[in-house]
Amino acid sequence: MTYKELYDNAQWKFDHNDITVGEYVEMIKPLNREIDVLDNLRAEIENIAYDWQEIDGEHESRMVVDLNDALEIIDKYKAESEDKG
Repeated sequence: MTYKELYDNAQWKFDHNDITVGEYVEMIKPLNREIDVLDNLRAEIENIAYDWQEIDGEHESRMVVDLNDALEIIDKYKAESEDKG
């Protein structure tokens, strides 16, 4: 079941009074965990992504991510996810 299907199923059951709020929250926990991981992953990549440079006397921010650094971060979160799984 995809996360979208999981959410749609939980929402349908809740809308039709087949489950309580607590049961709804339990059903979508895997989705919330995935969102948390993706948010953390994005934040960590953004922390290494920006570099300041001077262009025509003004400082500008530009995104410069070393692909290897980004892949290492992704692998780290993948390993953590597999350890919890």
